[in-house]
Amino acid sequence: MAEELIIRLVAETDVPKIAALYQEVYGENYPFREFYDTEWIKRGIYDKNIRWYIAADPSGRLLGSAAVMIHVGDGDDLVSEIGRLVVHSDARGCNLGSRLVREVVAVAGSIQPLLLRGISHHPFGCRSGSVLRRTQPPAATPTQRLRPGPSGQRPPRA
Repeated sequence: MAEELIIRLVAETDVPKIAALYQEVYGENYPFREFYDTEWIKRGIYDKNIRWYIAADPSGRLLGSAAVMIHVGDGDDLVSEIGRLVVHSDARGCNLGSRLVREVVAVAGSIQPLLLRGISHHPFGCRSGSVLRRTQPPAATPTQRLRPGPSGQRPPRA
């Protein structure tokens, strides 16, 4: 199934499908109710600082979504954040979440550094982090220096 899926930028015609996908996957108790609001989603797809992707099967059935929010935080931070990741239960086990994360990481990495933060209110939400563990160095601990030391060597990783 995963090979047949099309991953592309979101279009306005996808808005009701995105809201329905979040509703179906996360149910009534999802704390971020805005994901069910078609007007909120529509504003997001037209936001110049958001690149939102969807995955659909050849018939157009929406099976996943992910986005990268560019320039989060202060304007001079130049940091992006990945979010809005959701995969329909019918597409689980096909690495669709990983494929979506790779797509938005490629987009974000071509623009600026990327903030990696795992926030999940769903049992499947943590698996996609493994896509990044192999390619991203561990985050610096508060006690690590972020510049090379006197010898030009970086401090050891924790």
